Amino acid sequence: MDGRKKVIVLDAERMTDRESLHPYLREQMCFPDHYGNNFDALYDVLTEISCPTQIVLKGGEKLEGFGWFGRQVLRVFREAAEDNCCLSVELT
Repeated sequence: MDGRKKVIVLDAERMTDRESLHPYLREQMCFPDHYGNNFDALYDVLTEISCPTQIVLKGGEKLEGFGWFGRQVLRVFREAAEDNCCLSVELT
């Protein structure tokens, strides 16, 4: 990689429940085949990112309105960004 930050834009409207979240993330972020389709697995793959990466959650503020599930999605992304210096998360 040439030192530039990779930017991944995700649409929060496609992340409102388990059935839509994990296949969407697997496709958009090119997760490995062994990705476990749960929040622990999501945290693991996000904290394994080793090149500068910014995840932009388009409509991310709406996730709070999706109840427990939406808040959990935000929590996992935020905690992974706190624990991985190569990862940043932005809500737009």
